[in-house]
Amino acid sequence: MYAEPSWFRLGFSEVPGQSAGQGIGIIIIDDICPHPTLNHLADRIKHVVVANDNAITCSDIVNEGFNPSNLDNGIHGLMTVLTLAHEPFTVDGFCHAGIAPAGNFVVLSHGAFKDGEGERLKLGIDWILSNLPDLNIRIILSLGWHAQDNTVLLERTKSNSTVQSLAAAVERGVLVICANGNSDIGNILPPLDYLAVGGFDDRGKADRIYHTPYPGEPHGFNGDGHYRPDIRAPRTRVIVPYCEGEPRAGQLSVYTGTSAASTLVAGVCMYLLSSFPFINNYTLRNALVRFGDKLVEDKNYSPCVNVKKTIEALLQGYISEQKIESQLVDDTGIAARAVNLSRAIRKKEYTRGELWEYSNDPNSLIRKIAVHSLGWPVDRIEREIYWDRFDMEPEDGVRTWYLYGLLQHAEKEELTRWIPLAASPHWSIRWCVGEFLGKFSDLPQFVKTHEPELVPQYAHSLFESLE
Repeated sequence: MYAEPSWFRLGFSEVPGQSAGQGIGIIIIDDICPHPTLNHLADRIKHVVVANDNAITCSDIVNEGFNPSNLDNGIHGLMTVLTLAHEPFTVDGFCHAGIAPAGNFVVLSHGAFKDGEGERLKLGIDWILSNLPDLNIRIILSLGWHAQDNTVLLERTKSNSTVQSLAAAVERGVLVICANGNSDIGNILPPLDYLAVGGFDDRGKADRIYHTPYPGEPHGFNGDGHYRPDIRAPRTRVIVPYCEGEPRAGQLSVYTGTSAASTLVAGVCMYLLSSFPFINNYTLRNALVRFGDKLVEDKNYSPCVNVKKTIEALLQGYISEQKIESQLVDDTGIAARAVNLSRAIRKKEYTRGELWEYSNDPNSLIRKIAVHSLGWPVDRIEREIYWDRFDMEPEDGVRTWYLYGLLQHAEKEELTRWIPLAASPHWSIRWCVGEFLGKFSDLPQFVKTHEPELVPQYAHSLFESLE
């Protein structure tokens, strides 16, 4: 897999030096496990754990022994830290290096996506800010801010447990950077107070002519009526030293999704805060957005990060005291309407017939809520209606919910309807195809790649195996 260095693709003019990010601390809300690729960070990386009984422990993770069996729970956080601060290595003549290798890192594990996570998250954040002041925490990176919320039924962002837990930190001036989400099957998007990061497909190359929108990338208005995301970064082919087992010379690991994209932006922010210590969060955030690059023929209004242009603007004295310089706001009332519909559905105030009526709404936000709430077809007649609607629906996020409904109680006789969908550019649709194939032991499986460029290749292999 060809991939130029992340720093080059982000628009850096040169490799970030080993002092990049120095004096800037970041809290990464994730799980992590010890690994030899972290050892160079020594005492600059801490692991804070909030247990189910709210007990808090803090350890130097590099002093803990590496156990491959722990990778299942900690690989995501491990890749996050390595993206920010891995040691330099060379591939194809390019020097790959972390974006902010001199920073201070705290990984906070709080039992995410489990009951009580909001309370544990707040306890952990408050403990770190109170007990580790020397780390100069300026950034919190949240890679799963939605927590246990239903991702389709829309609500005001202030009701989210993560938003409530991080409110005090935001008030103190800590910048929260969060992943905007990996697929448009969901509706909920981050609050305006957070720097929301989406992704695009750069095919592993810095040259802008190769940069295209990522299929199914979520964007639009959140429950408060604010457009998200703010900025985008590469979400494919982000490579780090091999960390999926014992280190292997010559092998690499690949980080993908908006987790990778938001980590890259967090690294850029650490770099800029250490290089321009006089700037505040407003200047930092507005500079990234204002001097980012727009993609051609793109329905997503958020720009793609361009570090070179951002640095040039800061060197020329760009300063902003506005919270957000330019922000699209829903002036149609559709976000409020979607929130009201979602609340009524939670209260079971709509019949199935009324949900079908909403599935005809001109706005995809409303249609998605309706189709998600319909669930699966109740009989064979409705099943045919689902297939017809799937074929006619123009928005892939809505189409996926029809397909997910069809996945329930799917029969092998529908094979010819499912297989062509393996070539869909939309990952969530391909995921449904994979789940369908997995129902039947005598059918072949296929690779649900996150690389849009490789989709035709894997789909063709599946088609050949079924001939």
